[in-house]
Amino acid sequence: MSHLRYIIILCMALLPIPLLAQTDEVEALQDSETMEIKAKMLLFKSELSDLYERAMVYLDIDAQSSMTSAQQNMYEDRFKRLNLALQSFNARWNTYSQAQQVYIADNDSLLSWSDEMQMMQQALTDSLDSKKQQFDQIVGFNNAEKLLFSQDSIYKQMYEEAMKLSLVAKLAPRLENLKSKEQLRFASGNASYASSGGALLNKKKTTLIFCPQGMAGTFTIPSTVKTIGEMAFGGCRKLTDVIIPSSVTTIGKWAFLDCTGLLSMTIPGTVKTIKEEAFSGCSQMTSLTIEEGVETIGTNVFYCCHGLKTVTVPQSVTKLGNAFNCCYFLEDAVILANITALPRGIFANCALKSVTLSATITKIEDYAFTGCHDLTDVYFKGTKAQWEKVEIGDVNGSILTATVHYNA
Repeated sequence: MSHLRYIIILCMALLPIPLLAQTDEVEALQDSETMEIKAKMLLFKSELSDLYERAMVYLDIDAQSSMTSAQQNMYEDRFKRLNLALQSFNARWNTYSQAQQVYIADNDSLLSWSDEMQMMQQALTDSLDSKKQQFDQIVGFNNAEKLLFSQDSIYKQMYEEAMKLSLVAKLAPRLENLKSKEQLRFASGNASYASSGGALLNKKKTTLIFCPQGMAGTFTIPSTVKTIGEMAFGGCRKLTDVIIPSSVTTIGKWAFLDCTGLLSMTIPGTVKTIKEEAFSGCSQMTSLTIEEGVETIGTNVFYCCHGLKTVTVPQSVTKLGNAFNCCYFLEDAVILANITALPRGIFANCALKSVTLSATITKIEDYAFTGCHDLTDVYFKGTKAQWEKVEIGDVNGSILTATVHYNA
């Protein structure tokens, strides 16, 4: 923004009363600046979207396949190029947004757009990190594979058994570091595991450790399982339904990460804790039931679950993270949770039209409803007097303009 325009606006503000009729020109100039910033933001947003699409295409890594040296080099080069492109974008966007901070901070629309850009930047950064972790794991397994075939027949036999059980992804870090005593421990490792329905469990069958990514259709978790482990179903894109028994009390971090074929999910009330990003990226899931009894829902649990249109969080929940951010088609949310603060960014960039909030809520954190441009109705379970005392954080403009309905 040129300093000349600031000087013009300041001078206009100091003009004597007879000349104040020219303030329309100042307002027109401000509107022009806003449109200019929005146009520039659209260009940045388009560039970031293109970069995200390139990342998804260029880094489409098959976790179940080994890689040749040429493929490894190719992916290394792609990671390098994409990271450099993202660094360049971040530098240019940060410089531009800081230069326009005076205008952006004074305009709710521009502030919302700026926040959406930050969310998109973070989503791309997280995606690149996840893809890199997956790539490093495959490379590690390739190295372990060479080591295994250099060992005696015991290790070859163990390798073949691991392949049959599709344990490659989980055993890769161990295989890579096989040396002396660790080699002997791995050779007798079968005594520490059990299998059921093609999935890997601990010996007591109380923890589901790993499900092969080739598993398709419906999978029923054994009734002995209490914990669904970290990344247990990660990347199982052919699964359409997973039945969780009442024995389960904990769903681990990333448990169903990127299960893009998953269509529905019922979480029984016996589950007390759902950890971070447990269902992140389940983009085709259209039906979600969280039963009364669940107590903790972590951060980003349903991040980018684009198929969801309605969600209900039961009254039993006492700890709730920003579980539903970037659920782009979520239209209706019912939060009955026994919480006092609605978390930062919980509904960021959702298509919310209505939301129901518990009477226990006394604070709405910053960015909780950022990007919710279609929000028209808020159903508050408390009284009007209670609602008037609720502290509403920054960048929540849509909830301020929505119609509030009170329970009493």
